[in-house]
Amino acid sequence: MYSINKDSVLLLREKIKDDATAMLELQNCIQSFMEYSSRIYKLEIYRQLFNYDNISREDFQQEVISLDQSRTASHNTVISNINILNRLCKQSGIPLIYEGVV
Repeated sequence: MYSINKDSVLLLREKIKDDATAMLELQNCIQSFMEYSSRIYKLEIYRQLFNYDNISREDFQQEVISLDQSRTASHNTVISNINILNRLCKQSGIPLIYEGVV
């Protein structure tokens, strides 16, 4: 299983520490990973808590669609951010943040 290379994040941070804009971009990219996890969690919790016994079929389906669209948008943001971070790593001679297929 692939995961984020924390050492590369730290090396990249060290490389860009004097560039406030780049540091903010790094922060935003990393925060997007947690936001994506949160959106997955929200969708799964909703599916487990609600069903047709306690909410109408239409309301349930609409909320699932909305939560899933939010999760998808967040997923796409994570993909873009990993590509940005990997590009910065390549330019700096640092091992990639994520080595899997993005």
